[in-house]
Amino acid sequence: MVHEAIPMAAASDLERVRALFDALDAGSLDVDEDACFSLSHGEEDVLSFQVLEGLAAMKCMIGVGKLPAVDRGRAMRSVLEHNLSFACADIPGTLGVLPTTDEVHWSSLVALDKRAAGGEAMPLTPQEFRSLLAAMTGIAGQCRQALAQAFEPLSAVRPTDLA
Repeated sequence: MVHEAIPMAAASDLERVRALFDALDAGSLDVDEDACFSLSHGEEDVLSFQVLEGLAAMKCMIGVGKLPAVDRGRAMRSVLEHNLSFACADIPGTLGVLPTTDEVHWSSLVALDKRAAGGEAMPLTPQEFRSLLAAMTGIAGQCRQALAQAFEPLSAVRPTDLA
């Protein structure tokens, strides 16, 4: 059943999302009043989604790390630099930082429709959706690895390095 606080314009999109997740045997979705829900994928990934009202799309966000307590300026530059690498990606997305927790997340917009050769909108199939989720968690893993290297603390400066 659709939560009463979700506008009717979004109900059909929400039902389409539920059908995609049902086809993945993901279990029931605990959708809140903002059409948001989370799903564990594998051991490391928790994907957070928000169905966008009447847009045939949803936002997806995956945690990829946490800003280090030291050298935060360099870490933030690294996050911004990594965003440039997503400009030509198969699945465009961006890295962002939640200021209250310093968590770094990769996020993307997932269309519930794709364009067919003739230009008409075709619904995303469960197989395509499964592949999309796998690709997104793959990108998150790449981000995790790249940022872990970028966030390594600077080596301590020795007095001999200054000579």
